[in-house]
Amino acid sequence: MSLYSVLAFLIPLPLFYDLGSLSFLIFPIDYENVLQLETGVPIPIGLATIAFIILFSLMRKVRLRIKKTVIVTFACLATFCIVAANRVDTLKLLAVLLPVLFLLVFSFTIAQPRIVEKIAKGYLVGVLFQAYLHVISIFNEGTSLVSVISASRNFFGYEIYQALVSYSAFLSAAGGAGVIYALSLTSLSSSLRILMLTVPIYIIVIFAARKAVIVDLALIYLINGFLMLRIIFFSRRNDTMNRAISNVLVLGSLTFVAYIFLNYGPREISLDVAVDQRGESYEMFKAEWLNSNWLQVLTGYSSGWGGYSNFIVELIVRSGLIGMLAYLLGLAYAIKRFYRALIDSAGADAHYLRGDIYIKSWFVFALGTFLVGNLVNLNIQLPYYSLNFLMINICFVFHYTRYLKKNRLILREVHR
Repeated sequence: MSLYSVLAFLIPLPLFYDLGSLSFLIFPIDYENVLQLETGVPIPIGLATIAFIILFSLMRKVRLRIKKTVIVTFACLATFCIVAANRVDTLKLLAVLLPVLFLLVFSFTIAQPRIVEKIAKGYLVGVLFQAYLHVISIFNEGTSLVSVISASRNFFGYEIYQALVSYSAFLSAAGGAGVIYALSLTSLSSSLRILMLTVPIYIIVIFAARKAVIVDLALIYLINGFLMLRIIFFSRRNDTMNRAISNVLVLGSLTFVAYIFLNYGPREISLDVAVDQRGESYEMFKAEWLNSNWLQVLTGYSSGWGGYSNFIVELIVRSGLIGMLAYLLGLAYAIKRFYRALIDSAGADAHYLRGDIYIKSWFVFALGTFLVGNLVNLNIQLPYYSLNFLMINICFVFHYTRYLKKNRLILREVHR
């Protein structure tokens, strides 16, 4: 196994190092309270491993061509920083900027196909290793339904920092990637193997009982339904039956998962509950917004960060419309550059990917879960989530590209 694979293997591990106390965040689980830090600077171990991957990749012969999108992105980020600097502390500001910076830097790293292959393989093994061990931990710790649910936020008796936010959100995205990849396969047995691999991921996600997961499940359900209709009405290939069976199995499984989640989860899932949890902060934002003058509307009016649990609202309050639009524009440019580089990393197969329905389905799901995660939480500012979300995209595109190459070779042999 190469050094890149080993480093990528470590990224999904939910191990955090606190720069404040200079120690790892390893604490016995306290079932009455969730681990939260009032002081300190906790960073995931994946942040260090990603930094090494980027450093080692840039040490190779790489042509760094600074295009217009990069210049525009940095100009947007600079505008946001100028507007928000007096209201947001330096560490929070850096946390908000890091995802955009990693998107840009990684667009250079993934221009090297051999590195993409190594990190995609290592990361996939890391995710599955983490998920299977965590499931063993859950059933080892839990002796009843309530205790099993509580055990989902600890690892063999030790608290997982951010277990109920970034950890569960990243696993939900990983589960979605597994389901969409399984639907793309023409072999029914291969689809079933991939779906079975995702089972531990969904066990953890269900027991974590986060409401945003329901939206992710709904997105997969809608995508699956669309793919099913496409197979029925537009597909003329011989693999139609296998894919149709896969779709039916996924629809049934998702229905079962949603039923378990809604009926046996420890938290009530309803619109009234959601409004009750977030309604007060939104009412406060509305009142503040209406009482603001034009300068405050444009540049922000309140210091701090995180009180609204909505990334867009936070941007407006802390940096105004100018800062919000500047940041979102910079983020959009960075995402565009990253995905373009990711598709181009497929080399001669890039043109197949651009029009492929399953790649488009994945991008729809990725965009949907990303938007939801930042409208009800602040996922983007959590390095553990943003790094893993980036890696899931790389992993999905690489493995799907490899499947397409293999499938086309088989078809060529059949038609000879």
